[in-house]
Order: sequence, then C-alpha cells, then structure tokens
Amino acid sequence: MNSDNFSPTKANRAQIKYCDEHECPVFAPMNGVCYRCGYNIYLRTNGKSGPRGITVEEAGSRLITSCPHCGYSFVE
Repeated sequence: MNSDNFSPTKANRAQIKYCDEHECPVFAPMNGVCYRCGYNIYLRTNGKSGPRGITVEEAGSRLITSCPHCGYSFVE
C-alpha cells in the first residue's frame, strides 16, 4: 500500500464505495472540503503532530466521520 496516494477524486469515490458496500451514510463532505477549516480532507498537509490527510486506501477501508486536519466531526 502506498501511504502517499492522495487524490481527492479517487478518495471520494473510494469513500462512497465503502459506504455503499457497508450500508452506511457518507458523512464526509462530497467535495472533500472541511466545513470548519476549509482544508481538503483528502489532501496531505503538515500539522504540528506530523502529516495529515486521508489517502485513497484509507478512504476505501473505513468510515470517515471527522476532519483529519482540525478534528471537526461530520456526524454531529
């Protein structure tokens, strides 16, 4: 698995596919942009605690419920 595979379009599709296969709602913003901080959740940024962002592989393997950049919950 390539840990640096960041692609907003592919990651969004992977998250939708994951949610369809697991019969759960898509909580992540459809355009990938966090409602609070304005960063794209599917792009890598360097934060104080290291790199952040959701890879294509990660988007296809788990339910995304919050922003990796600011921690804002998409569920509440």
